[in-house]
Amino acid sequence: HTEPVQSLWGPYGPYGVHTLPLPPPGLSVSVLVREPGRLPEPQRLARVVVGDVRDPGAVSRAVEGQDAVVIILGTRDDLSTGSLGVTGRIRGIGALGVLVVLVLTGGTGAPPAFLLRPLPEVPPRLQPLTQDHSRMERILSGSGLRCVHVLPPHIAGDKPLTGSYEVRVGAAGGGSRVISAPDLGHFLLSCLRTPQYDGQRVYVCGQYP
Repeated sequence: HTEPVQSLWGPYGPYGVHTLPLPPPGLSVSVLVREPGRLPEPQRLARVVVGDVRDPGAVSRAVEGQDAVVIILGTRDDLSTGSLGVTGRIRGIGALGVLVVLVLTGGTGAPPAFLLRPLPEVPPRLQPLTQDHSRMERILSGSGLRCVHVLPPHIAGDKPLTGSYEVRVGAAGGGSRVISAPDLGHFLLSCLRTPQYDGQRVYVCGQYP
């Protein structure tokens, strides 16, 4: 391609909405959505594919011609959008050779960074969702796709974009247990421009007033 192209899934959710405005000029973005009327500034997008992420055909249409896929999908209380849905997404992506940046967002208060702890250290009420996050990771890791697994702490929609945050590979910790939604989006896009985090589990956090 003469310019990078990216497919974004979950673009009008609480975190995707902060990522969608960030791609710089020269990055061609398509989105996969069920309700295109909810998209902010659809005129800025190269392509809008209407469909469900659990439908391999819709996934294939969204990914065709793309270099990378950023998946920003929270499970909330419905695990069908988690590990049960990931299988369909993998079938849709198939052997297209794209980079998958998977962001596991927490539902019911379970930050994905809990995956970096032994399960007995996770509060019992949050263990089912944490186990589903773990299944999603295993499915993608065994798929043969190039993946970056982003495991953020609490994602704060009310904190600003700073572009300055700490990135740790394979471990939680660092200076805080929060990342702003705009900074998370900024990091996701940075993963498209470097192979540094391919195949890695990544924790990202920031400092905010």
